[in-house]
Amino acid sequence: MFTNTPVLSRNTKEHRRRKPEYSPYYQCIEDYYVQFKRSYDRNFGQKYGYLRPHIEKVIYQYFDCGIIHKPVQIWKTSKRV
Repeated sequence: MFTNTPVLSRNTKEHRRRKPEYSPYYQCIEDYYVQFKRSYDRNFGQKYGYLRPHIEKVIYQYFDCGIIHKPVQIWKTSKRV
C-alpha cells in the first residue's frame, strides 16, 4: 500500500456524475430542437410571437452541461383586448 494514498472515511460519499444526456428530455431536445426552431414562425409565431434569442442560448448551455438553471419562457405572451 502506498503511503501517500488519501484515505476516505466511511461517511464520505463518492461523487457520481449525473448523466442527463441519457434522459428522455435531453434526447428529445437534442433530436427535435433544430426542427422546432425552423418551424416555429410558421406553426407558433402568430399565436405566441417570435422565438426569443435567449432560448437558443439556454438550449445550447443545457447541451453543454445538461442542467437548465432557470425556467425559460419560449414564447412571448400577448395581452388580448
